[in-house]
Amino acid sequence: MSAVIFVNTVIYKIFSVINPILNILWSMFLVVSSIAVKDLIRHVKDVLDEIQDNNIEKAREKLSMIVGRDTQRLDEPAILRATIETLAENFVDGFLSPILWYFIGYLTAKIFALDELITSLNFMLFYKTTNTLDSMVGYKNARYEKFGKFSARLDDILNFLPARLAFLFLCMGAIACSFNLKEGMRIFRRDRLKHESPNSAHVESFVAGAIHISLGGPVSYGGTQTERHWIGDGPNVFGVEKVFEGILLILSSSIFVAVLFGTALLLPLFQP
Repeated sequence: MSAVIFVNTVIYKIFSVINPILNILWSMFLVVSSIAVKDLIRHVKDVLDEIQDNNIEKAREKLSMIVGRDTQRLDEPAILRATIETLAENFVDGFLSPILWYFIGYLTAKIFALDELITSLNFMLFYKTTNTLDSMVGYKNARYEKFGKFSARLDDILNFLPARLAFLFLCMGAIACSFNLKEGMRIFRRDRLKHESPNSAHVESFVAGAIHISLGGPVSYGGTQTERHWIGDGPNVFGVEKVFEGILLILSSSIFVAVLFGTALLLPLFQP
């Protein structure tokens, strides 16, 4: 993690000497690269296309590119649940958290009179590196067990605030899309802790309530079956249209995130 931050700082210093505009372009590249919602939705749509073509094997193959669970034996309902669950999880991991940690870096730079751009980027990169390590080794990698547990715990800590802040943006998204806000809030309050991860069920529970489905249930990782709690009161067998509703909810919520934090970052530029 420190190596990534060191390399970024060196590149930033070199660009500062050559032309400060290069720093802006570099920061834009890093921010765009760190936000994964667009690519995730594209992959989810690839899975849905295979489902609609009744090609279950291809759907499993496409799904395996975006989830860590075993997909070889998943039936259609389990595939569709998995797509919504990964959408919900990545709203935090792949979108809200990088933006929030960039913003926290910006505030830190303001408070301690540091370089705003490099500090913001390094905060964001620290989060993204931690999240990537968790995805690669996590809790369940025997070879890197101690390091995996450390990265997983650190990832839980860094996502703690974003996962809870996500509730506010999901409420905005639900209102904008005319989904069931009241039910989303009810299921969120009841089911947000029904997951082995302290953060994952926060978004899943709201989404499940807002679009009236159930998520969770049995899941397999590395050949080991785990019985997860069911989240939500809706059906756990549903059609492709529910996944599109989930996409719409996540997209609309993401727009509110971008508008709020974008405004907060740009507003000082227009002050006298």
